[in-house]
Amino acid sequence: MIKAEIIGGGSLESVSVGHSPCGGVLFAMPPSKLHGTFKASTRTTAGTTNIVTPKGGGSICVTDIIVTTEKKNLGTVTVSMTDGTNTINLIRALVTDAPCNLASSIAGRFPGWKNARIDMITVEDFTATVTVGYIRVPANESLSYADWDALR
Repeated sequence: MIKAEIIGGGSLESVSVGHSPCGGVLFAMPPSKLHGTFKASTRTTAGTTNIVTPKGGGSICVTDIIVTTEKKNLGTVTVSMTDGTNTINLIRALVTDAPCNLASSIAGRFPGWKNARIDMITVEDFTATVTVGYIRVPANESLSYADWDALR
């Protein structure tokens, strides 16, 4: 198998190219398919759960989000990206009238900033599950919040 990487502006934009073991097929694979992983968390009471935390001053690039909940009067589930000081809500679902059943494969680049984790916050007692697909980005390729915010 022949394998090479085409790199343009950091590992988040690299593409792995290889030769298929099945024969003469050339393929390109984005980093989310090559290096992506996921983590899921379920809450049954009101509160906050950390789902994914970056390592060593790095950041997280979100590739997918799945949210499932029960219906609950005045209940909400929020998925946010936060470093403890700066917070961006990715999803906020009110589940008073109906449960939330959402699956989103993010097609664009959806990176976070240095030390920003992904949290699930629930209001009221009900069952909510959040699954986040992501790629960990090393510290040397992660932006501070100010630099990250300036690019938006």
